[in-house]
Amino acid sequence: KTDYEDFFADTTLSTEAKAIYNDYLAFLDNIINTSLTSQLNQWNLIGKKYGESTNTILAKYQNSLTEATKLLNEDKSQLFSYPQQSIDLLQKELLSFNSDLNTLSEYLLTLSSAPNTEVKNNSQAAEYHKNLLFIQNTINSLNTYQLDCNKIIAKAQNQVLQSQRLKNEADLRYEQALEALKQKNFQQAKDFLQRASTRYTESLAIQESETIRKESDELLYKLGAEITRSENSIVVQDVRKYTNQARQEYYNGNFEKAENFLTLA
Repeated sequence: KTDYEDFFADTTLSTEAKAIYNDYLAFLDNIINTSLTSQLNQWNLIGKKYGESTNTILAKYQNSLTEATKLLNEDKSQLFSYPQQSIDLLQKELLSFNSDLNTLSEYLLTLSSAPNTEVKNNSQAAEYHKNLLFIQNTINSLNTYQLDCNKIIAKAQNQVLQSQRLKNEADLRYEQALEALKQKNFQQAKDFLQRASTRYTESLAIQESETIRKESDELLYKLGAEITRSENSIVVQDVRKYTNQARQEYYNGNFEKAENFLTLA
């Protein structure tokens, strides 16, 4: 520029040439500034889009963890507990976990490739910087999420196992009650039936199942009714037998025996 000014200092074209040259420099400056502004806006826009996508991914896992914790119901704040459903929910989410984590890593890698002077060290790249930090923090949060998921799944699996053991015992006591009924041991049948009912209740308190609750209630009710009916039938038979024997002894003049049979009846 200095050489140009010296060359045209004493010519009649110098003033006009300088004006043209200055306009040219201004034009170049405008192109550069426009380009830099456009570049900055593009990086801010990319950061915003990546941030929105990251927020969607984060919300999905946060919600699933909250719902799984609610289903597990360790604090008993809910009426029923659903550990198996908690396991199913988290295992389904974990199927896409690595893919989502890779997506966030790609976002981070892309944003990290921004130019230093124009973007990384530019205070006007607020949207870019905000979302770059957000994505970094989200990746850290999701690594913690995976650990939390594994802890909840382990607890839920223990509860499911415990519930199944109690149900198995309930089924066994129910079968024992049936066998005792066949042997006409009514008291033992009722004892086994009560133990079956208790174990079903304990099992369902750990792992709720509408199907098992309905089926077990029907089985217990029907068996209880059958025990009562069979026991009453035996009682009626005994009463009739003792009454007939008392009548027979009375007619035979054995009044003391007749009284004893009536007492038994």
